Amino acid sequence: MGPQYAGRASDLIERAIEYGEQIVATDAVIISEDILKPRRTSRVTAWVNIIYGCNERCTYCVVPATRGIEQSRQPQSIISEILELQNNGFKEVTLLGQNVDAYGRDLRQKVSFYQLLEQCAHAIRKNSKNSSSPQFRIRFVTSHPRYMSDRVIDTIAENDDILMPVFHIPAQSGDDYMLKLMGRGYNIEKYLRIIENIKAKIPDATITSDFIVGCPGETDDAFQNTLDLMNQVIFDSAMLSAYSPRPGTPMARYDGASLAFDFLLDNIQNLPPTDLLRRRLYAKNYKQKNSLDILEEEIQRKFKIKAKNSPNELSELNIARDTARRAIHAARTDPLFAFDELAQIGPAQISDDIKEQRLQEINELQRIHSLERSQRYLGRIEEVLVDQRNPKRPKQIVGRTRGNKLVFFIGDPKLIGQFVNVRITQARAFSLEGELIEVLG
Repeated sequence: MGPQYAGRASDLIERAIEYGEQIVATDAVIISEDILKPRRTSRVTAWVNIIYGCNERCTYCVVPATRGIEQSRQPQSIISEILELQNNGFKEVTLLGQNVDAYGRDLRQKVSFYQLLEQCAHAIRKNSKNSSSPQFRIRFVTSHPRYMSDRVIDTIAENDDILMPVFHIPAQSGDDYMLKLMGRGYNIEKYLRIIENIKAKIPDATITSDFIVGCPGETDDAFQNTLDLMNQVIFDSAMLSAYSPRPGTPMARYDGASLAFDFLLDNIQNLPPTDLLRRRLYAKNYKQKNSLDILEEEIQRKFKIKAKNSPNELSELNIARDTARRAIHAARTDPLFAFDELAQIGPAQISDDIKEQRLQEINELQRIHSLERSQRYLGRIEEVLVDQRNPKRPKQIVGRTRGNKLVFFIGDPKLIGQFVNVRITQARAFSLEGELIEVLG
């Protein structure tokens, strides 16, 4: 069940019980403003949805098939929810979306994400007892490098009393060819421009990322490019994982067939878009043929040319042609919803041993980088929002810095929900320790 069906969960469960059916509820639906009150596990921090669903078509990701199309909430509904939380004593919200930078592009009255941030900051100041020191924080996840705007960075820099300097920008890979295979829609040059802009305007910003290693087609050089990107940026933290095939996604179907296409067509990655190919090759005679029919014709045409010019390679050419035909047949008989017909044709899967080896290596590199980034806090006095007790050490309470770094220190649990100043005395890769200096309120 996708989250777009949360309001109908009871109906779906009743149907499953009454008819003994397995229920799959993942189709896209139009979401009206949710009247359900979310369950809050904290009285200090809260999540606030700003956009549901995802329109991206990353070849490894199942989210669009389960969460439906992008649907932005109206700005006033979002602001009203935030102000209600503020009035009820909450001190921090995180604006949530699979791709927050897509916010507003589906609304009749267009509103960009940076404009939503500006409106939220203005409303919080106006609603605060002390507008010059509102003591309320806003964070957000997740940004998409394909769409992230410089205006978002500028807005955070200009409203740093409320908008926290934290950017979670998944790179997924440091290699341009892999990014193309993954369907990400940007290259490393663009990604680095975003990072450079953040560092120029907000030097102490926290920058985090996601990476997937071991995707089909990831060579040793491609993996090294990912390590090189990490060494160039030095992320505060990163979510790291080994590729795991997701049913119904193009990458899960990759079986190496693209090598056959490369052999016959020189390089399938350089193949023109299928509609352009149709116009170039078949003009008036084949208008009714779909892209797979056209590709099959092109495969046969190239096969004949190469067989004539390179008779010594006839055996390899036959194998490549048969492999390509099988891939075309699979794409024709079991198409993937919302993806190009050729999307499922790709390089071979990578062995679990190589995935595990690369995951260990990237984890260790990130641990080193996270520790390096934590060291900058030593001796500094940081504003911390206290949000809980430390369950392992009862005398300690826990909070987060403006940069979203966990801080442990000895203090009264009555301070939960308040802002305090803490001097940082110890830095670990993923957390800090310190001593309480003063209570801010």
